[in-house]
Amino acid sequence: MEVELTLKVESPLHIGSGETYVEMDFIADKRSIKLIDYEKLLEMVEFNEEVVEKLIKAAETGEVKNRITEIFGIGGSQIPFSKVMNFIGKEPKESLKIQKHIQTSGRAYIPGSSIKGFLRTAVLFKFLEENPDVLIIPLQKLKKRLSRERNPSRLKKFAANEIEKVVFGSTPHKDLFRSLRVTDSSFTENTAVYEVRIIGNPQTIPLYLECISPGETLNCKVQIDKSIKESDGKLKVLTFDYVVESVRFFTEHLLEEEKTYRNYPPDVFRFYSGLEGKDLMRLGHSTGYFSKTIGLLLKNLDEFGFDFVRRKFGMGRNPRTGRVVKDFPKTRRITAETKQPLGWVSFEVKR
Repeated sequence: MEVELTLKVESPLHIGSGETYVEMDFIADKRSIKLIDYEKLLEMVEFNEEVVEKLIKAAETGEVKNRITEIFGIGGSQIPFSKVMNFIGKEPKESLKIQKHIQTSGRAYIPGSSIKGFLRTAVLFKFLEENPDVLIIPLQKLKKRLSRERNPSRLKKFAANEIEKVVFGSTPHKDLFRSLRVTDSSFTENTAVYEVRIIGNPQTIPLYLECISPGETLNCKVQIDKSIKESDGKLKVLTFDYVVESVRFFTEHLLEEEKTYRNYPPDVFRFYSGLEGKDLMRLGHSTGYFSKTIGLLLKNLDEFGFDFVRRKFGMGRNPRTGRVVKDFPKTRRITAETKQPLGWVSFEVKR
């Protein structure tokens, strides 16, 4: 069975490529970031030893910002640009580094792996909420190990893997979720650079992210291969209807949790009101712990002792004082100027 998803970006969406735009790559002004087309530029100017020395010196001292015209000895209007992006935020006084969105040939997209990861978390969340007894044995094992483990943080991945194995299957070959395949989305050239701020922390350092802009519409395909049936997990059948139900159930709980965060400005609550009635996913960078885990489910299981486990893992610990915050997660990230939480994507299903 194959369906098509139409994805509409509701708030700035960043999925990192692991690369960064540095000040050698662009010219910045108050409202735009202009990426320099070096291939064309080097056809226009003489790239000699003097120019190389100027570039090296500028890079070493950090005095690169908007000095390309001086270094190459040309006018600003002559610089060729490969792309111009809107800049939503304030330019920092120090150097500007922009985390690059994943892309191919300059066109951004949403990886199928990011979508599938969210679907998997949603299905796991719903199945465990419906079958809480499934959690008992792996959680008991985890608490025992944490009680005697000298370095509890190394058990984080173990804890998640053990629970997933019980639900989906004990090995990758027996994992029922391998029957679900998600293609990468279609492409878009419409990206912008957003200043992102942490709220809930008095000493906040801004991030600058290249994001797919709100309003962009992309498409991807989701397929469930019914011929793959071998699984020893508790979840025996995976249907697309159950996946969609799980996503709705999971995002409903995410939104409820988000609306309880007291440090959000009014703009965020207005944004969330505008999402009512839509089928949603939350993808990518700066979307928070609960969007990527079943932590919200565990938090509500009082007998599990979520606070005990997160304290053992050091989740919510202040790196300077060593104290663990009472309310977790303490901070959120939103765009500095438009006051939007990141990564919300609505979707429609075309069968």
